[in-house]
Amino acid sequence: MAKHEHGPTIARITNPVRLLITVVASIFVVEFGLMIGLQYVLAPIPPLENLLDASVLVILMYPILYYLSFKPLVREIENRENLEHKLELSNDDLLKFKLAIDNTSDHVVITDADGIAIYANAAAYRLTGYRPEETIGKKAGTLWKLPMPSEYYRTLWHTIKVEKKTFVGEIKNRKKNGEVYTAVIKISPVLDQMGNIIFFVGLERDITKEKEVEQAKDEFVSLASHQLRTPPSIIGWYTETLQSGDLGPINEKQVTYLTEIYRANQRMIVVINSLLNISRIEMGTFSITPKEIEIRDIVDEAMKELTSRFNRTVTLKKDYDPSLGHFSADPSIMTIIIDNLLSNAFKYSPPEKTEIEIGLKKEGDCLVLSVKDNGIGIPLKNQGQIFEKLFRADNAIAVNPDGTGLGLYMIKKIVVDGLGGKIWFESAINKGATFHVSVPLSSMKKKLGTTRLAKVT
Repeated sequence: MAKHEHGPTIARITNPVRLLITVVASIFVVEFGLMIGLQYVLAPIPPLENLLDASVLVILMYPILYYLSFKPLVREIENRENLEHKLELSNDDLLKFKLAIDNTSDHVVITDADGIAIYANAAAYRLTGYRPEETIGKKAGTLWKLPMPSEYYRTLWHTIKVEKKTFVGEIKNRKKNGEVYTAVIKISPVLDQMGNIIFFVGLERDITKEKEVEQAKDEFVSLASHQLRTPPSIIGWYTETLQSGDLGPINEKQVTYLTEIYRANQRMIVVINSLLNISRIEMGTFSITPKEIEIRDIVDEAMKELTSRFNRTVTLKKDYDPSLGHFSADPSIMTIIIDNLLSNAFKYSPPEKTEIEIGLKKEGDCLVLSVKDNGIGIPLKNQGQIFEKLFRADNAIAVNPDGTGLGLYMIKKIVVDGLGGKIWFESAINKGATFHVSVPLSSMKKKLGTTRLAKVT
């Protein structure tokens, strides 16, 4: 690889000691000759005395000359040599780095602290159709920008300029030829030693194909879930009719079988409803219809249904804020949240001694729901993944193999990503778990009537 030139350079000194000896010897010869000549002209005395006097004088002078001139000279030559070597290595590293960035598949743009582009790699041209010379000197992204909601940009700039953190988001942009594409962007501030922003590094990756596949999958799941809802409903209705004895008496063994059929069918209905709700949320078609509700009634109804479904006695403790009255919220969303939290408490608590504590309170604009159980708890190694889609902790799989791993994911999508709320928990293995959900009620009543839960990614 060719090396950059840096103007005039001195020759590479491979042995500074040899240089010193050469310089000293040269100066010695010249100085000695001059001193002999001067002494002979000014004070003509026997040549031997001139020679001895001059030799002594030169020998005495050289330590002083060495420390005053020769040693700093050698040190400067060595430093210059080391610096040139480091510069050559740095240039090699920079060239390798630039070559790597230019050939990466991700669109990379570097801007100054004001967002003006100072570098764009080859992938930026391949993705957007704009050449680097068209991009540099302009506000990053303005050429291919497809306007997003103003809140999106406020969040972006607040994250990278005020919080000085990396922003990650999904965005739609437009290529030079007019084609719209979806991309994931990651913008990171680069700070100096004082914490001031020097420049920003932006990465963009085209995920249009992935989004198309994801949408096709979501549409299929939604359609399949709709089609699957009818058969379990019919099975449940016929099973209940048989259990009631309306079609004739049934013996104890038949009752046992019908009960198992009914419970299995109910589990299927829960899974189908979960899949349907997930697909609606991810497709952005989940409707919000706020109305006046009594949250305590929803909790009590959920407890009644789950106690019947799991066929067990529960020690229940309620901690309800007495000032909590009616308020405006979507009952279906609140039911999904409550059902999934309570269902987990039932599933993973000991059947012979199930203890559940429910808390309800208002904190400002938010309704805070807490559900505590005495179950198996969540292993520390699994806690970071507990809200991921289809994820289940190791001990949860052992206790209940039929779980789906959708409940907590669904709550997170609705509450955190959709409504801007929070969900968190405390847990230890074999010491139960306490889940808390904070739902901002204003997010469900910004508009009168039916609104959409924003599509979340």
